[in-house]
Amino acid sequence: MRAHEFIVEAKRRLRKGSQHALPDSHTWATDFYGAYRFGLALASAPEGPDMAEKGPTSGRMTTISYSQGDQDILDGAAQRMGVRKHEKLTKGKGSVEMPDVNKQSPITPKGPVKKGRH
Repeated sequence: MRAHEFIVEAKRRLRKGSQHALPDSHTWATDFYGAYRFGLALASAPEGPDMAEKGPTSGRMTTISYSQGDQDILDGAAQRMGVRKHEKLTKGKGSVEMPDVNKQSPITPKGPVKKGRH
């Protein structure tokens, strides 16, 4: 784009050609995460279930540390940028299965596979 295109786009009103070509256009008061969630709601509209504008993370950047090394990297980057953690979402260290997950295979092991002769 050239500089004059930025200046034209900075005006508060759409150009006349755009106004005629884009019927019933709207802007929406939401952030990028809200736009994503709005897109999900569009997929089931108009009769889909109600959907909150914000989810559990409310559109905030979310990180996951699987190890202390991961957490050290995140803490170091946060310190260098001068940002702080907003809220701790989960407790504990490490990833574990839910208590109701069946950890035993339902298939009985047959033993080692033996090669057949050709």
